Amino acid sequence: MKEISYQVQGSAAQPYNITISLNGTNLKCICDCPAGSMGVHCKHWMSVFEGKKQKYIGLDDSQINEIKSWLPGSDLEEAWIELEEIKKQEADIKKEIAAKKKAVLQKFKTVMKKWMIKNKLNIPLVALIAMSFSIPGFTKDYTGATMTCTFGYTVKYTLLPNRIKETFNGSDYYYSATKINDHTFIMKKKNNGGQTVLNFKDKTYKDNFGKDKCT
Repeated sequence: MKEISYQVQGSAAQPYNITISLNGTNLKCICDCPAGSMGVHCKHWMSVFEGKKQKYIGLDDSQINEIKSWLPGSDLEEAWIELEEIKKQEADIKKEIAAKKKAVLQKFKTVMKKWMIKNKLNIPLVALIAMSFSIPGFTKDYTGATMTCTFGYTVKYTLLPNRIKETFNGSDYYYSATKINDHTFIMKKKNNGGQTVLNFKDKTYKDNFGKDKCT
């Protein structure tokens, strides 16, 4: 049996403990973070196989390469290959969506230009587009909006004036927030050196380790 234990400094004050072991073809990955403790997807051990950088403690490059070498031929290999294929498909879909959005914008510009010619307006097209996005009622006040994220445990976020309320295990915690736009905010945690971005329109949570879809 082969086994490597290490730690990852996550968003909590104390680092998380991870143990990855290989016994024959049985590859086992254990993390004591809230998600790992619930037996669901844990980004702290998955990052080793994905090649993503994290704040590892007690884990060097040679150990990372050794852990990666355990995956081929293990009982997790097939599921991992399927996951990587799905992620690739997701990336392709995102590219297609981006291309469609670009096409819609181009169509919008064409329509606006025709409207300008018809109404004999002689102002830059970009200025007219900017004006269309500043019409009263076009922007939305998201104060009071909520989003619920599941990381193996459930956390609810509520947007308040100049701050964000985090509800976890029946307790409320308040953090200062920096506005990016009317629906996107950077949440600042004293014990978190990273950056957490909450989008109350698209219902997404993004930190240094990736992006999660919420409801």
